[in-house]
Amino acid sequence: MKVVKTILILALVIASVLFAAQNTETVTVTFISWSISGSLSLILVIALILGFIVGTLLMAPSVMRKKFQSFGLRRKVSKLEREKDKLGRKIEKAESAASTSNSAPTPTAVQESQPPADNPAADKEIVAEPDFTPPATCRPRWFRDPDSPFKRK
Repeated sequence: MKVVKTILILALVIASVLFAAQNTETVTVTFISWSISGSLSLILVIALILGFIVGTLLMAPSVMRKKFQSFGLRRKVSKLEREKDKLGRKIEKAESAASTSNSAPTPTAVQESQPPADNPAADKEIVAEPDFTPPATCRPRWFRDPDSPFKRK
């Protein structure tokens, strides 16, 4: 890759020297009341440099905004990674605690316990919660709209 870059730079330098050697005529550039005379190649190089500077200045605010945004996102990612590591350690601790509690001897006979008579909630049957269904606003439009051509059948 270095060789290709060097060859391209060398070709650009050779082309620039040939351009300057072939365009030695004196030209006058006038802007409002300001006027400058010089060789055509010199005037074009100055125009190129000025264009580069103006383009860089116009592009700088968006580049800086993106850099600040990138910095903030990197900070957020590192914070989330630290939180993920902390939660991973908690999970490992819980799993190790669960495995040690599972390795404890289990009783051979399990006695059925009667609920206390003074607890009215004990008489109610325990019903499992239904699966969570997101509200209609969270579903895709084709899922909500019965007349949608994208409705799955």
